[in-house]
Amino acid sequence: MKPVVIGLAAGLVAALALGRLLTAQLYEISAYNPVLLSASLAILGMAAVLACLIPARRATRINPIEALHFE
Repeated sequence: MKPVVIGLAAGLVAALALGRLLTAQLYEISAYNPVLLSASLAILGMAAVLACLIPARRATRINPIEALHFE
């Protein structure tokens, strides 16, 4: 999850920086919409948690001795 957190933080910084650019280029555009930014971070974070949780949960159901013997 460490790369996910780093990626989300970098994406947030990039979104804020590019939002300022869009505000300068387009008329009546708000660059800082906290609801939209927090919702997108939450959705991407939950997708990453599910992507990590499903294989990890499947791996915990396997007997370690059987997994080592199979390898």
